[in-house]
Amino acid sequence: KQWYQRRVRGLQRRVIWSESPPPTRWIVSFDNDLLDGLVLATLLSSYCPFLVNLHFSDMYLNVRSPEECFHNALSIIHALRSLGIDYDIHPTDIMQPNAINMLLFITHLYITLPQYNPKTTVMFEGALHQPVFKELKIQNPSNKVISYNVTIVGEDHSSFSVQPSTVTISASSHAVVKVGFSSSWLHPCNAALMLVSRRTGVACGSTLVFSLQSLVNDILPISTLHVETAVYKLLKFPLLVTNPLSNGGSFKIALVE
Repeated sequence: KQWYQRRVRGLQRRVIWSESPPPTRWIVSFDNDLLDGLVLATLLSSYCPFLVNLHFSDMYLNVRSPEECFHNALSIIHALRSLGIDYDIHPTDIMQPNAINMLLFITHLYITLPQYNPKTTVMFEGALHQPVFKELKIQNPSNKVISYNVTIVGEDHSSFSVQPSTVTISASSHAVVKVGFSSSWLHPCNAALMLVSRRTGVACGSTLVFSLQSLVNDILPISTLHVETAVYKLLKFPLLVTNPLSNGGSFKIALVE
């Protein structure tokens, strides 16, 4: 109880719900204090901040009906599934909690969630719209075969790519995971690379998480247009602009030297 008391009673609730955070709650039970899902959301996001925008930003902070309680509980279940946490729990188990079952669930999170602390940060630096690739060497020091599901999560996950999506590593061997990044805008992108172990018989490896960050350090022209005119003579000419993104939008045009 002390572990999640420290995690929940800190500033994390203000990180998730910055505009109107719920009041501080002293947790004294494993049933009634968990049924609205807010404590669990705070606990999960303290290890995995990317869950906030994906699952927790639209949770009800003052639950007044079973429907709102179900919505919050479903958000918790979706977050657990996105993390690949293999635990048999359903929304009704959170809405109508059994203290012993929730104690076992919290104990599972106590063992599992620290694995989601990033092992290291992988930095991608390059020019705008130019792909950058990095290779990660994943070591298996055990004498068992270990398999992983490989995914990229986070608000900017679409800017990153990874191959392969599943990887199997023989005993005392290693595998290489290739991660790519292609910038569509100037601001830094952040995501997380997750390798969640798939149980193969009795062998099951630890979850591996790597923080992915980007930095656009150069802007290269897509094309060059040559124009000739006399000094001080205004010349108007058409310029074809192509949207390199998959979605339409409004773009600001600026001239720089």
